[in-house]
Amino acid sequence: MSNFYYTDVNRIAMRFAELGHKRPAVSSGALYAVFDGLFQKYLLKHIAGDPCAITVFLGEVKALLPIVA
Repeated sequence: MSNFYYTDVNRIAMRFAELGHKRPAVSSGALYAVFDGLFQKYLLKHIAGDPCAITVFLGEVKALLPIVA
């Protein structure tokens, strides 16, 4: 699953960057590490019963993507 997720994160970031006529600001490995870390953090919060975890995660991704991609 990790390889699939790595490929997917990078595909999304590359496409986002292309739409803005630019290149990602960081390496593929850095993109994966950042988004994997966020995913893990908010997945654990969700499993622990935090009702806001998914909403906050989506907000973090939406705020972060324009900065790194």
